[in-house]
Amino acid sequence: MSWMDDINAKLASITAYCTSEAASCGANEAATVTFHSNKVAELQNAISNYMASQLNVLSWESDLRTIILELYQYETMQGLSTDVPLYTYGDFASPPEAFNDVRKAFSGGGVLSELLSRPDSDFYLGCLSAPVGSHPLIDGMITSLNGNVYQIDASARAELIGYLKRVNSYNTFVFLFEEIVTTQGVLEKSDTAGKIYTDKHVLDVINAYNLDVYIPTYLR
Repeated sequence: MSWMDDINAKLASITAYCTSEAASCGANEAATVTFHSNKVAELQNAISNYMASQLNVLSWESDLRTIILELYQYETMQGLSTDVPLYTYGDFASPPEAFNDVRKAFSGGGVLSELLSRPDSDFYLGCLSAPVGSHPLIDGMITSLNGNVYQIDASARAELIGYLKRVNSYNTFVFLFEEIVTTQGVLEKSDTAGKIYTDKHVLDVINAYNLDVYIPTYLR
């Protein structure tokens, strides 16, 4: 499934869980179901608005292109054998959280990642006598999505790009000035694309936000 499929499935799962739990609420069942269903719908609407926003789309596209290029450079150069060992990402400090999953740098300040990681039970407040009121977890997520999440995501992308550039900068100098022993380990382009677009979820980000970023023909 795509990232959006995962998000929509999670929201549906939360609603189903809360509805199931409310069956034990007796006279308060209807109010409990309505409250939780409405809150999940509010969250779904906030997520949709966030992902559809074009406010920062140009910077998102620019950052994602840079991330792809840096990852491609790294993967390509790791296939080279040189007189001087090339750096790997493990030679530096631990990589940013978004290194293995680029979605985390486009995740609404972490809201989308948190949504998918929490058990459905976290979203159930128990039996309620009225279908209105506050839901601290969901209301907090909505507030975040309507707040400064763009800046939080931008900082996460800047951290990732800086980390990638640090490794690639060193390796580029090795490539330029040292002897290349062999290129037998260089991956096929389709394999490299798979490691970037699929394994690191770049394709999910492009599709979720409808970004104008190149997708290899064999991954469309």
